[in-house]
Amino acid sequence: MRERFNPVIEAYGADLNLSGHSHSYERSVLVDGHYGTSDTYDTNIHALNAGDGDPLGSGSYHKPNLGPDPNQGTIYSVVGSSSKNTGGLGQHPIMAYWENIEGSLVIDVNGQQLDGYFIDRDGGQNDHFRIHRGSPAYRGLNIILIKAAIDAMNE
Repeated sequence: MRERFNPVIEAYGADLNLSGHSHSYERSVLVDGHYGTSDTYDTNIHALNAGDGDPLGSGSYHKPNLGPDPNQGTIYSVVGSSSKNTGGLGQHPIMAYWENIEGSLVIDVNGQQLDGYFIDRDGGQNDHFRIHRGSPAYRGLNIILIKAAIDAMNE
């Protein structure tokens, strides 16, 4: 998956990749070009912004160009704890945040800004990240369709 699918979605300028595999919540920093195992990750090479993405923390992730813009960074999130958590987090070094609690990711898109909030089972906001695109003329974030990515892989 990471070797075949991730290069395609990054080449098409995806801002956010949502998946569910482990029964936990995990969210990466803004990265590009890392398709190997955790021991091959290098923050200096792969992290376009190694901060937490929280406007009240280290600051929002900023993508200065209009979308779709290839290889300007993608956030990878595993949102698998909506119904249960089963313990055990991989704690991959690419992750800015991880937690083993039931909850859901709420995504709010407003113009050129995307906010993601992980809300736990008790209603607490445990994670917040923001991607902001730089031009007022931009009408929305680039949300890639999986079918387009799969079609591109088959070309």
